[in-house]
Amino acid sequence: FPSHDIVWRDLRMTHDASMAWKAEQPLLSSAILLRLLHAFMTHPQQILSYQQLNDYLYGNAVEHDSNPLASHLSRLRKMLGDTYIENIRGEGWRLN
Repeated sequence: FPSHDIVWRDLRMTHDASMAWKAEQPLLSSAILLRLLHAFMTHPQQILSYQQLNDYLYGNAVEHDSNPLASHLSRLRKMLGDTYIENIRGEGWRLN
């Protein structure tokens, strides 16, 4: 793999989060899901809180009325499979 790629188990991602692969198959995904995956892959096994993930995705943007982060997490977990992103009840999520 190129040295600038981030690798975790069978996941691989370009450092700029523009492309990702699972078991060498391209993950066709939106930019927001790739950014979310990037947050996890650059902090493997670290619990990331809702606020940390929200800040990572949206920065200082105005708080959203709906709950897009929960929707994005659900879509990412479906895309990767449930064994990759673990919910730590009351704390957040981590790449495991």
